[in-house]
Amino acid sequence: IIDDVGNSWARGLQAIRLPGPVAISVIPDLPYSTQLAQHAHGRRKDVILHMPMEPMERKELLSPIGLTTDMDADRIMQSMESGFESVPHAVAMNNHMGSEYTSNTAAMARLMSVLREQNPKIFFIDSLTTPNSKVRKKATEYGIPALARDVFLDNERDETAIERQFDKLVAIARQRGYAIAIGHPYQET
Repeated sequence: IIDDVGNSWARGLQAIRLPGPVAISVIPDLPYSTQLAQHAHGRRKDVILHMPMEPMERKELLSPIGLTTDMDADRIMQSMESGFESVPHAVAMNNHMGSEYTSNTAAMARLMSVLREQNPKIFFIDSLTTPNSKVRKKATEYGIPALARDVFLDNERDETAIERQFDKLVAIARQRGYAIAIGHPYQET
């Protein structure tokens, strides 16, 4: 999965042009969100709504439609509708930031309830921005298929470090039969 797509047309296209089963995870309401989601879909790439969610730190980075732990179901529904409208063709959703949100049991229950009602065919991929994530537990309770990322490819923006993470991804996939990596549209990645 290449996360954080939507701010740069050139970097978004570069991610979309990657060969193989690379999903494109688009942050809603950025300058190129809708166009890049449409282009990725046209290139037969899976599109993911990379929904901003409340982090533990740096809360000022949360976008206006970002999900916060104090939102009720109606406000979550409004934000999600806006997100899916901005990112057409999304087959899944994953969290952008979200360490505070995904570790909050009540907030995740409200989100999964809304997601089930709003778009029952969507599945959720936990970016695992916190080891205290409640995503899989709540997704299971609400009948939402969910998976979690195994490897962040580019926490270190160094090609050697990225290669090590990619090797780790391949080892997990060989052992388990599949693996999920998240990277970003960085030149190094």
